[in-house]
Amino acid sequence: HKWKNYREILHQYQLYVYPRPGSSLGEYAGNSKIRLFDAPQLDISASFIRKGIRAKKNMAFWMPEKVYRYILEMHFYEK
Repeated sequence: HKWKNYREILHQYQLYVYPRPGSSLGEYAGNSKIRLFDAPQLDISASFIRKGIRAKKNMAFWMPEKVYRYILEMHFYEK
């Protein structure tokens, strides 16, 4: 796993997952803390979104409007 303290995150928080084409939840399928977005799947990565936001590009097309506004308001990915 690439996330630090991923077990603690899964224990404490509800995660909303946007599945990638061809991916599966594997051992986490059926975990009540993980919810899948029912949305069209796009072949992009989180790195693509983070880089675009850092470069001050408008990334609103790539995610729901509320999510994009929240990311901008919280200044995520700006460093």
